[in-house]
Amino acid sequence: DSAVFGFGFFYSNYNNKLAGAEEKESSNGLRVSGQHGAFGWKLNLGLTNSAETTTAKLTGNMYANLGLRYKMDTMSYAFDYTTWGAKVETVPATTTAQEHDYANIQLRAVNSVKAESNEFFYGAGLNQTNLKDKVADKKLNRLHLPLIMGFEAKGADWLTLRGSITQSVL
Repeated sequence: DSAVFGFGFFYSNYNNKLAGAEEKESSNGLRVSGQHGAFGWKLNLGLTNSAETTTAKLTGNMYANLGLRYKMDTMSYAFDYTTWGAKVETVPATTTAQEHDYANIQLRAVNSVKAESNEFFYGAGLNQTNLKDKVADKKLNRLHLPLIMGFEAKGADWLTLRGSITQSVL
């Protein structure tokens, strides 16, 4: 099997200089992914992220998303980890109004049954989210189990219909 790799860089810069409504935003990051046989991976990094208005300034910590995929026969397995943080300060006093840290882990297993040009899929996952509000000193922890089922059907050479339902339990 041959290996496939991809990468990209993104950059955003915005500056509204209208008097009384000044706004600035800037962000950049890197995306890298690859696949070798049944194994695939991705890494998205937000390196910098900031925004500023006349009354507030947002500074983002590095954003990171790591995804791993594995396909074996009719089963697909996935793992995703995402983390980021953000801080909002008032301007010009630089008082911290908000500060948050976020982390999320997702695991999924999906089985796919194909018949002719149609496909039925079903599976389950596990999703753990942790959010921390550093200013209010509060934490939100959420664990749930998403159940997944759906279909994909060929409508015409140029049309594929896909529908799915995800219902979270726990």
